Amino acid sequence: MGNDMRNVSADSRAILVNEHAIAVSQDPLGQMGIRLTDNTPAQIWARQLDNGDVAVALYHRGDADGSSAPPMDITVDMTMAGINLHSKVDVFDIWTEQDIGTASGKYTAKQVPFHGTAFLRLSPASQLTLLV
Repeated sequence: MGNDMRNVSADSRAILVNEHAIAVSQDPLGQMGIRLTDNTPAQIWARQLDNGDVAVALYHRGDADGSSAPPMDITVDMTMAGINLHSKVDVFDIWTEQDIGTASGKYTAKQVPFHGTAFLRLSPASQLTLLV
């Protein structure tokens, strides 16, 4: 940030201090994000993380001319992000810092605002073993 941090908005501050976003940024594997799609009006980016998780950003870029657009649903196909189609993944919303649930095959972020991004961490789904 090239501005006075004492005057930054609450939304910007929340992004800057979000420990989950920082963890993706500082991941030891050091891979850069790869743009998986460049479809107007959505872009999907993914980054492999050191522990096998995948960080995914679903960006609502609007129309090709940059004009405003209403919120939209954006779907990521797990195979695009390098995840086996039949694998179940735990979906974690980095911005809200909440577990969303488990997905398989694809995940849809609902109502992503214009110039907004759904930022997710996809992890192999937890499997419980019953001890008898």
